[in-house]
Amino acid sequence: MARKIESGTFLSRAIEMLGDDFPVILGLSLLVWSPRLVLAVVAPGLGFGGGAAGPEGPVGGAAADVGTGTFFGFLLTLAAAVLLTQIQTAVLTWRIVLREESEAGGGRLWSVLPAAFGTAVVVAVLTAFGFGFFLIPGWVVMSAFFVALPAQVLQRLSVSEALRTSVRLTDGHKLPLFILVLMLTVVERLLGIGIQWAGLPALLATLGAVLVATLQALLAIAAYQELSRLAAGEPARPEPQPPPRKPRGAKAAVPPSAVVAKPEHDEPSAGPTTEDEER
Repeated sequence: MARKIESGTFLSRAIEMLGDDFPVILGLSLLVWSPRLVLAVVAPGLGFGGGAAGPEGPVGGAAADVGTGTFFGFLLTLAAAVLLTQIQTAVLTWRIVLREESEAGGGRLWSVLPAAFGTAVVVAVLTAFGFGFFLIPGWVVMSAFFVALPAQVLQRLSVSEALRTSVRLTDGHKLPLFILVLMLTVVERLLGIGIQWAGLPALLATLGAVLVATLQALLAIAAYQELSRLAAGEPARPEPQPPPRKPRGAKAAVPPSAVVAKPEHDEPSAGPTTEDEER
């Protein structure tokens, strides 16, 4: 029976990757999301779909368009946000490959980016279509194609091969991935609502959405690495274990070499013997 994965495994690995290369990862993420950042400054009241919108994020923020804009504007806003998140996933995957594999060259990104863009468009369209049917199908689509971009960049796959690989790897593990996607949606949405309620600039909400999208991209990379190990029959990546805690009041163990053997009975001195007196 295949071992089930846990969301915490991906989260700890994603945070580790973020801490290892934070400035570059943040810079690449801001570069990918620069169109949305510019739009937040120039026209903060407009979303990708052209209608009035609140703060949009990679998934859940676009839902703000439902009540204030057209249904088509909501789907277009959502598709554009998912598209940027998928492209960001491809770029960050390339960055991590460049950092961890010595054979990777600087031109590798440009060789995989066209196919990655095609996959990102397909995932964005299918996700927006799924969210059009009462939201839940959209999360299911995102869970099924969660590792499509990392698989494509690292294995140099076509669009159809990347989508099939993602469905195969996530088979039997969609519930933890669904929880991850839902968790990201809730976090981003609460962040956007809090910024909007406080009356802060829309740019801050967009920056918060970029951070959530960055975490989602790193989670996709970590999920691909873990699922690939499981599919190949390799042991899972061990998680660091905290050192054991010493019970309160317990004494430190003394190494055996430091123990000095004592005689069982201390006999009193018998005084000078007869032989000593004769001498």
